[in-house]
Amino acid sequence: MHFWLIEQGPYYTVNIPKIIGKELNSKVEFVEICKAEYDRVFPKITPSSVITFGKYKGKTFKEIASEDKNYISWFLRNADSHIDYESFNEIL
Repeated sequence: MHFWLIEQGPYYTVNIPKIIGKELNSKVEFVEICKAEYDRVFPKITPSSVITFGKYKGKTFKEIASEDKNYISWFLRNADSHIDYESFNEIL
């Protein structure tokens, strides 16, 4: 199901400027807009994010840090998620 579009037309392209209704002046501007949209759709994990698995399920990373800083360090080393590392420096 995820690859329906590729199966239907492997050379299908998406005109992002047309979708967002903006004329882009440079590749840099295009990259910036794509990054901003990615961050909107997939927000970065911050200390205020709620963990959804494991023994700390339902707690924020900030709450966990007050109990178990080693867990936060472990998570940051092992996670492959979209993480705002700078904000975690504040709680470690």
